[in-house]
Parts: sequence; structure tokens; C-alpha cells
Amino acid sequence: VGWNDSQIRGNTVLDSRTTVHAAMPDPDQLCPLGTTLQYATNTSTGLVAPQCVPCAAGTFGAADRLSCQLCPAGLKSEAGAGECYVPPSESLNTGAVGGGIVAAVVVLAALFAGLLAVQSRRMSAAVRDTKHAPRTSPCTIVFTDIEHSTMLWSNAPEAMGDALDTHNGIMRAAIRDLELYEVKTAGDSFMIACASEESALALSLDIQRMLQREVYPAAIDEIYAAQSEDELLAIVDGADATSTGNVTWNGLRVRIGFHSGEPSVAFDDVSKGYDYYGPPVNVAAR
Repeated sequence: VGWNDSQIRGNTVLDSRTTVHAAMPDPDQLCPLGTTLQYATNTSTGLVAPQCVPCAAGTFGAADRLSCQLCPAGLKSEAGAGECYVPPSESLNTGAVGGGIVAAVVVLAALFAGLLAVQSRRMSAAVRDTKHAPRTSPCTIVFTDIEHSTMLWSNAPEAMGDALDTHNGIMRAAIRDLELYEVKTAGDSFMIACASEESALALSLDIQRMLQREVYPAAIDEIYAAQSEDELLAIVDGADATSTGNVTWNGLRVRIGFHSGEPSVAFDDVSKGYDYYGPPVNVAAR
């Protein structure tokens, strides 16, 4: 047992016995890559038969199928392999890889949820709250605007910017508290729709009370009190809230007018809200 091809090809006497055999097979046609061609003697017949023997682990079969060679340093192979391979890093932790994948999926899911939330908020912001909008006539239309706003912007833009933020907050708080409908704004002016004259009057009083209680940049009162161009030029602009709250006049002076009637009511597909047209609107705007 264990005779190799070269021994068979060079000898006809094996184990002290004469053996006659046919032409030897071509090793690379008989055996697959990763094995070697060897011969074993049949103990009962004395005949020699070829067989393919797998190469051991850590070796690879030569192309001629006559020998197995050691894998180069750093490479490995399985038994019966025709080539060696680079083993996976031993430091690579399958659990860590799996955990990393899970973490990545969680992060992506969180990002996706965040994008959905942002989109939802944007869509909500684009849809106006028309719950309290009068949908039929009669109704009352209110207009407001800040007195001498152009002069305020020209002489104290920083103070006016701060005061306008305060003004807008007061306006919307009063509208919300009385469950009225903000139709539109234009600059510092508001157009508001109310179901009745009483609610329009209540809105006007609430706005004036809230404006009077606020604290404004000193430049606002100084501009209203100025009697000459020189006095206007001497005013120092600034957003610091330093006014004392004069009992009669304090901060922004807001004019309010309203009128009741039967305006035309229409839903505006562009603004996604209700709008009002006709003589009652024109009268209120004056």
C-alpha cells in the first residue's frame, strides 16, 4: 500500500511479486485537484490499483496530482483543497458585526422617523386653522394697524423690530383667546373676522389693554413724543425694553376699526383659508 505513480511506472515487481498492469492513467485526468494519485496493492489478488488521496489540511494539491505542498505563511486550507486562502481576522467578532448592523438600522429608522415628523409639521403649518372662521354672512370684519409705523421704522428700526414682535404676539393671543379668525396680515396690519359685533369690541379692548401693559424700547415712546426733526435725530435706537409704562400712552399705538355687514365669503385655495370681500370690508379698512 502507498505506492506512488513514479514507483509504479518504474517497476513491475511489487511486494516481491511480479505484477503485470496496463498503461498507467493520467493523474490529472483521474484525480481532482486537491488530491494525489497513489496506488495500493490488493492483498488478495496482488494487483495494483490507482486511488486519489486528499491532501491534508494546511496543504494544497499540486497541478500534477503527484504531491501536496504546504500553504504559504499566513494562509490556510481545508483537507482536499486545491488552493489556500486568507483566513478571516480572528479579531473580527461576529456579535460585534451583528450589533453594528442593528445599531445602524436603528439610527436609520430614527432618521427616517425624524424626517417624517419634520414633514408632518411642515404640512400642518401649511394648513391654516379655519375652525373659528365665519363661513356665512352676516359677520364683523376688524382691521388694525400701527400708528406712524413708517416713522418708527425710519428712526428706530431695531426698537421697532422688537416692538413689532411684541405686537404680533399680543394680537394672536387676543384672537386665540376669543376664538376669532385671523384672515391675513399685511406689514403691521391685521384683518380679523368675528361672528358678532360684541366679539369685535371685546377683541379691540383686550388688544389695547395688553399693549398698554407691555414694556417697550424707550425709542418707541420718544418717537411718538418728538416735536421736531432734531428731536427725532437725537433718539438713540435700541431693543432694550426700558419704557416705564405711561398711564396714558405706552409703546406702540394701534388703531382698530371694525364694521358689521354681509360680506362675500370665499375659500381661497392659495392661502388655504377663508377671505371676505365687499362693502363691509372696505368700510372696516378705513
